Amino acid sequence: MDASKRPEVHRAEAVGALEAQVAALNLRIEDVFARLSEVELGIDTAGRGGVALRLRFEQMQSSVELRLTSLAGDVAEVCTRQHAMERGLRANEVREVPDRQERWRDKWAEPVARVMGYPPQN
Repeated sequence: MDASKRPEVHRAEAVGALEAQVAALNLRIEDVFARLSEVELGIDTAGRGGVALRLRFEQMQSSVELRLTSLAGDVAEVCTRQHAMERGLRANEVREVPDRQERWRDKWAEPVARVMGYPPQN
């Protein structure tokens, strides 16, 4: 080979090697770009999913709070009714005790006194 053609051959080989490296680098960059696009899409999807999940959680929390408030009101109403009923029963018991005592005395005082040997009361 001629000495003047030798640098041309080396230069052509170097340019060919450089083009191969550039092509390989280009493929790697395209692969990285595709992966980044997938990650970006995944992050976007996760963000939307997170927003939807947060909205559902807030709706559920609101529903639970409403039900708890309703139950608290119902319990308060039942307690009020029970308290009123107990007061009414106590008032009836206070009125009934003398009646019971009088009825018992009228019915059993004389027979018990006779059995026990006590003198009859007038």
